[in-house]
Amino acid sequence: MKRYVAANLQEAMARVRQDLGRDAIILHTQKIQVGGFWGLFGKTMVEVTAATDEDRAATTEAAAAQARAAGTLSAAAVAPAASPPAAAAPHPQAQPDLSALRTEINAVKEMMQQFMQRPLPSPAQNGKWSEPLQALLAQLEEAGVDRALAESLLAEVSGSLGEQAGSSRAAREALMALVTRRFGQPQGIELTEKDRRVVALVGPTGVGKTTTLAKLAAAFALGQKKNVALVTADTYRIAAVEQLRTYGEIIGVPVDVVFSEQELRAALGRHSKRDLVLIDTAGRSPRNTAQMEELATLLAAARPDETHLVLSLTTGHKEAFDAADQFGRVGVDHLLLTKLDECIGPGLALGLAVQLGKPISYVTTGQNVPDDIELCQPERLAARLLGE
Repeated sequence: MKRYVAANLQEAMARVRQDLGRDAIILHTQKIQVGGFWGLFGKTMVEVTAATDEDRAATTEAAAAQARAAGTLSAAAVAPAASPPAAAAPHPQAQPDLSALRTEINAVKEMMQQFMQRPLPSPAQNGKWSEPLQALLAQLEEAGVDRALAESLLAEVSGSLGEQAGSSRAAREALMALVTRRFGQPQGIELTEKDRRVVALVGPTGVGKTTTLAKLAAAFALGQKKNVALVTADTYRIAAVEQLRTYGEIIGVPVDVVFSEQELRAALGRHSKRDLVLIDTAGRSPRNTAQMEELATLLAAARPDETHLVLSLTTGHKEAFDAADQFGRVGVDHLLLTKLDECIGPGLALGLAVQLGKPISYVTTGQNVPDDIELCQPERLAARLLGE
């Protein structure tokens, strides 16, 4: 282990490589004051403490010894470098515990790798964004947009506008158009005169699946005069079954309760002439593997034409994104968002649309049946994101 003092780090490292070789281990670096009087007027230098890896040196020497024995290298070619003067060598008891050092160095390497994998600072962090873009960033975050997503959107806007990014109107219009595109093209339930449509609703507990199902049934049965049937597999909550039966009586549509895949297939067979069959499923915890497998089995038996993942906009970001990821694995075609009227802003809706990569079908804006549900309108969601 040796100590080097040089004018700068580059010079110190060059001396380390020259003296100890390229495999030297850097133990410590710091800036020190050299010379001066009472700590004043000194010169700032760099101090580097380095050591050689004894295991690596031993391995190299062993390989060289084998080569000498085989006659492939001359003794001169493999002779070890001359040892430093005895006066300069540290006392044997002062040798560091290299195993502990290696552990610490590996930890530092891992920390540096994690640091290198972080995204580069955004233009906003470097102070390069215009004031209008900074204001829009604050608006997006206030509406519930994740910071990373908000910065990526504004970086795209800044790149597309160039010098016009300093214009509040141009920046706002560009961001409005970009956010509208990110929400995607809405896709509601479309019925044909010839074919029956089977639509299943899935999602976590407490997001409003049963009420949303009743709203859809009323919209098609009463609003469009379609022949609709309801099938519920949510037999875990008696209140949900009774609630759906009550809705069915009011709307004038039949409600079938099924307890197995066989009963589900039979119910779908009985309603083969209907225009639309809506299937209500029990709320599932995305972290419960058994429940998610049970849901996947149910959907395999139903073979729905569409599966809508119902999520509440009042859910925390982490929970909502985790649910979107887990339910996406059982097969989801659309995203249906509830409680838009209760959330601070539709920022979560934008994040879910981007992550899931599926079109948003409907949003609900209250508890009233059959009202308070509408086809997703990306322009209106984008406008609300920007405070309009």
